[in-house]
This record gives sequence, structure tokens and C-alpha cells, in this order.
Amino acid sequence: MRKSIPTVLGACAVMLAVMLAATAHAFPFGENTPGKEPSLAPVVDGVSPAVVNISTVSTIQQAQHPLLRDPFFRRFFDASQCAPERRASSLGSGVIIDREEGYVLTNHHVVAKADEITITLKDGREFEAEAWLRSRVGHRPSADRRG
Repeated sequence: MRKSIPTVLGACAVMLAVMLAATAHAFPFGENTPGKEPSLAPVVDGVSPAVVNISTVSTIQQAQHPLLRDPFFRRFFDASQCAPERRASSLGSGVIIDREEGYVLTNHHVVAKADEITITLKDGREFEAEAWLRSRVGHRPSADRRG
């Protein structure tokens, strides 16, 4: 089911309001609590079930070494061991934004070239997933800042 922009923005606004309310509870700015440091622990406890682990597997094309193109050098090396592609795995994280629909928000680079995506919840349950990227609202690889 495709969500409209106002629906997605509304869901984000609700999530932000809940997080701000939890933060206000964690930091009693109006009160003076001697001997007690402000803590984000209540906020973390409240939102951590929505944070998920994302593991991916992708196929990477490898360029053939130039010497293996030369018949003279090919005699000395087993060219069958030099696979043109290899499997690579990576990890990332995301946040559940719609539990009913199963939508998870993550950075573009986490799932961009993934062949297989597995979502692991805090309680250890795993789910196979698919990337929902191309020509969708919010798909901006240029806005994804890595490092």
C-alpha cells in the first residue's frame, strides 16, 4: 500500500511528539533535582524496541587482473580460482516507522546494492525484507552522509 506524503509526514510528526514528550520526562528542566544527573535512559528504554539491526548480502563484481588476460601468465595461475564476483555482507541499523505495514527507515547506503536484506528486532526475531527505494518519496542518495 502506498502512503501519501501527508500521511508519512503525519507519522513522523507523531513520532517526534512522542520522543519530545519522553525527553521532557527524562529532563525535568523546571525542577531542581539535587544529586541527580539528567538521564536519557527513560527515552532509550522507550524507543529501543523500534531500533532494528539490518544485515545485507550483496554481489560485488570484481575486475579480472590484467595479467590473467595474457596467455603466458595464465599458465602459472589457476584462472578458475579468480571468480569474477564475490559475496559481501554488511550491517546497519534502522527505525521501525510503521509496524502494521512493516516499514523501516534507514540510510540509503545500508540497502542500496543489497541482494538480500534481513531485519533483526531487539527480541531476536528476524524478517526478510526488500528495499523500497527507486522513485519514492524521500529517496535522496545525495543526502545520505557517510562518515
